[in-house]
Amino acid sequence: MIKIKFLEIISINRIINALLYLLSFFLLTFYLFLLILSTRPQVSLEYQTYYIQKELKNWGGNSSFSYTLGTPLLINDSNVTINTRMSAGWSHLETDGCWTDGYNAKLWFKDLPDKNLTVYIEIADILATKSITAYGNGQLLGNITRSALASDNIWLIDLPERVLSHGELELRFQINEPQSTPTDSRKLGVKIRKVLIDE
Repeated sequence: MIKIKFLEIISINRIINALLYLLSFFLLTFYLFLLILSTRPQVSLEYQTYYIQKELKNWGGNSSFSYTLGTPLLINDSNVTINTRMSAGWSHLETDGCWTDGYNAKLWFKDLPDKNLTVYIEIADILATKSITAYGNGQLLGNITRSALASDNIWLIDLPERVLSHGELELRFQINEPQSTPTDSRKLGVKIRKVLIDE
């Protein structure tokens, strides 16, 4: 009788151990799944840029990067929503444009067609002693210097289809040797008035 009870206890313990191992396996699998999901979150570009990467100056909602092809994007104090697509690296908005302040400044766009496009940038002034380089989603697009700027102050940049990522564009300006002035301690590179993307 005691021997039967002992065998029943051992088989109950084996069942409990098997269930605990099974539960541990499922928990481990669940946590690995969560870990994989955390490396590639399924969130909007705006959410990722503001909350995860912490690059945006201001939160404008999940559609603040939307852009309609051919629409001029004014970068001045009359456009109160422009700063919802601007990174750190931009100074405050002024009536005639906005200066880059530092070595990098970014603008984001989405809802662009996946085809060859052109970026038109109207420049108010360049103070950087070397070139301003433009990157699209990390790929070199071109550069400009003060002496190479056309008389209409428009910088034309070809935007090949291969650069676009599902209609999304991170347009980054790298400022080589920004300058301060005797009356302004900011690290000024380029002052941009307007950006337009079209075919």
